[in-house]
Amino acid sequence: MLRLIWLISSLVVLCACGGNGTAHHSTGSDASSLSSSRSTSTSTSSSSSVSLSSSTNASDASELTKKIDAYLLENQAVDLPGVSVLVVKNGKIAYSGGRGMADIPSGVAIASNTGFRLASVSKPFTAIAIMQLVERGELKLSDSVLDYIPELSPSWKKINIEHLLTHSSGIFDIFNDEWRPSFLNGLTQRSLIKYLSNHSDLEFEPGTRYDYSNTGYILLASIIERKTGLGFPEYMQQNIFGPANMQGSYINDESQAIKYGDALNYARLRTYYGIVTYLKGSMAQVSSRDDFFHFFNAMRENKLVSAETLQKMWSPSAVGNYGYGFYMTRNHAVHSGLWDGFQTDLSITKSQDVAYIILTNSGSVGGAHITAIKSIISTTPF
Repeated sequence: MLRLIWLISSLVVLCACGGNGTAHHSTGSDASSLSSSRSTSTSTSSSSSVSLSSSTNASDASELTKKIDAYLLENQAVDLPGVSVLVVKNGKIAYSGGRGMADIPSGVAIASNTGFRLASVSKPFTAIAIMQLVERGELKLSDSVLDYIPELSPSWKKINIEHLLTHSSGIFDIFNDEWRPSFLNGLTQRSLIKYLSNHSDLEFEPGTRYDYSNTGYILLASIIERKTGLGFPEYMQQNIFGPANMQGSYINDESQAIKYGDALNYARLRTYYGIVTYLKGSMAQVSSRDDFFHFFNAMRENKLVSAETLQKMWSPSAVGNYGYGFYMTRNHAVHSGLWDGFQTDLSITKSQDVAYIILTNSGSVGGAHITAIKSIISTTPF
C-alpha cells in the first residue's frame, strides 16, 4: 500500500502507504501506466450539484466545481479507468464528482457510491478502531504486542501498540522490505504472524526512530480481532462503518471479494501485481466518496472518537511527523495510498472545516490527477 508519503508529495508536489515514485511496492510502485486520457463531452458521473455533461450552467456552479469539472472533461476519458472526488466544507459538500470507468468489462461507470480500494488510506480507520478500544479501557497504548500475539518472538516484548501506530516499532515492512510475490500470494493474517515468529530481527530499537511499516498496521488488525473476539471486518462494520453511516464500506479479504460495481484495478483486474493477498489493517478497506462524506461528518461530530482522542491522534510522534494513522503537517492530517492501479489521497484540516478524498484506479494517470486536483483545491477559494 503502501507507500507514497503525502507529506513529501505535497512539498514536492501518494500514501503514505508509503512511498511511491520509487521501486517500493507498497503496497507498491505503479505496475503500469495507461495511455494518455482523451477529452470527451460525455459524463457518467455527477458533480456537487449537476452532472459534468451539464456543468456548463455556470450560474449554478461554484468556482471549485467549474475548475474540477473542466479539468476532468479535458483530462479524463469517459471510457478509461478514472477518478472520484469529494470536497467537504463545514460539513457540507463543496464538490462531489468523478469521471471514467469502475469496471470496463461490465460497462460500469464511476458513480458517487462506487467503492475504491483505499490502499494505505485504510490506516487512519485502523488507528481509529484501536483508539476506540483505548477509550473504552480495553487496550493501553503501552501494552506489548506480545500481550495479544504471544507466539511472536520474546525479543519483541518492548514493542507496544503506540510503536505500531506511529511506525516506530522497528519491524520490517512486509511489502517494501520483503517484496516477494510468490510469498505474498495468498498471504493471510495467520500465515504472516507464523512467518514473523520465525523472522524476528528488528531494524532498530523500538521507539527510537520512524520507519514506515505496513506490517505494524497488519498486526494492529490482529490485536483488534484477538481482543474483541470479532473478525476485523465485523469490528469495523459494528464500530466504524455502521455508526458513521458508511453503508457501502467493507474490508476486502478472503471472506469478502470486491463487490460488483466497485472499482477494479485499472478497471479490469481483481489482482494486484498479479497476486492476491488477504492482509488487513494496513490496506483492504473499500469505500466510496459518498461514504467519506458521512465519515468526515462523523469525525466532526465526535461519533467515532472523542475530540480529546482525536487531538492525540493528530499529534506528531516523538520520532516523526506521523501521529496515529495520519501524517501531520502544520494544519492538516493527511494520508495517501498506493496499491498497483489504485492511488488515493485524504486530507482533513485540523479545524475539520475542510476535508477531501480523491480516489483513482488508473495507476500513474491517477497519480497525475491527484496532483492536479489537489492543486485546484488548494488554490481555489470556496
